[in-house]
Amino acid sequence: MRAALRIAITILGLLVAWQALTWAAALPPFILPPPTQVLARLASDAALIAHHAGITVVEIVLGLLLGGGAGAAAALGISATPGLRRWLFPVLVIAPSIPF
Repeated sequence: MRAALRIAITILGLLVAWQALTWAAALPPFILPPPTQVLARLASDAALIAHHAGITVVEIVLGLLLGGGAGAAAALGISATPGLRRWLFPVLVIAPSIPF
């Protein structure tokens, strides 16, 4: 209970500080919108945001499944075929150091 209260107070404090910063600095809303404007936009466009969030979740799950499948196939191929190991293992060792 105390942890939940501490978290709620921290979040509320951050929101108040964010609102105060937007008022005090007189920043244009396209630079830093106030939290009240963000929350109002989230509420008014909830269906659109939920739709796009669903698409994002599907893409994340598909990427995880495809990556896991490719990794499992590579691991099985490397462990089962010595020729494939000689060809694929150096590529897999070097690949993480290549920036994408």
